[in-house]
Amino acid sequence: TNDYLKRTPHQEGDIVLAENQTKGKGRNGKSFHSPKQKGIYVSFVLKPQLTIFDSLKVTACLAVSLVKAIEKNYPVHPQIKWVNDLMINDFKIAGILCEASLEMNTAKIDHMIVGIGINVHSYTMPEELKNIAECIEDFCSVVIPREQLLIDFFNIFYQDYCQLSSSSWLNFYRQHSYVLHQDITVYENNQSYQAYVLDINDDASLKIQTEHGIKTLNSGEVSIRKKTS
Repeated sequence: TNDYLKRTPHQEGDIVLAENQTKGKGRNGKSFHSPKQKGIYVSFVLKPQLTIFDSLKVTACLAVSLVKAIEKNYPVHPQIKWVNDLMINDFKIAGILCEASLEMNTAKIDHMIVGIGINVHSYTMPEELKNIAECIEDFCSVVIPREQLLIDFFNIFYQDYCQLSSSSWLNFYRQHSYVLHQDITVYENNQSYQAYVLDINDDASLKIQTEHGIKTLNSGEVSIRKKTS
């Protein structure tokens, strides 16, 4: 759905939905399994008045709105894995992919295509995903139409997005963080190192403690993973 919006004329607020995807994707070239009528696969266009340095706020705000919409409809409590995944009991149930286009000669965002994939209705996961991903309905007995969850998400996101500069959603983000006050492994520039997450900054970057001191993580190329025991 992101690729479809990229190659077709679009304006802010345009939304594209798919019943299934043959080339669902996530960050860093990863694929997102998108079977027919089992999940929500949607992309839409935003034009935030931000620089690329503030783009993390949009992803964080999206994650907050998605958690709120899920909690409104289901008796589950997802956590947000920095920067773009939703987790329940250590399984991924949703992912967010923001792809920004920048204005020439500035760091301002011209437009942003947001892709969201949510595993909703239960189904048998492919073998390679069985220990990684699950569906919302795997964790409860509630079954609702996907349209209801999607409508609630957009209504909640619109309210949070209008308050983006006030950061009123940040406390919710911190409360639902999957990595806050956790030992993690940071993968950066083909290297990895251990760290501890001290805090989430107001721009949604991470404040981490490493063996070389305190550092801020805000790069989109950084992948955070829970340290395995």
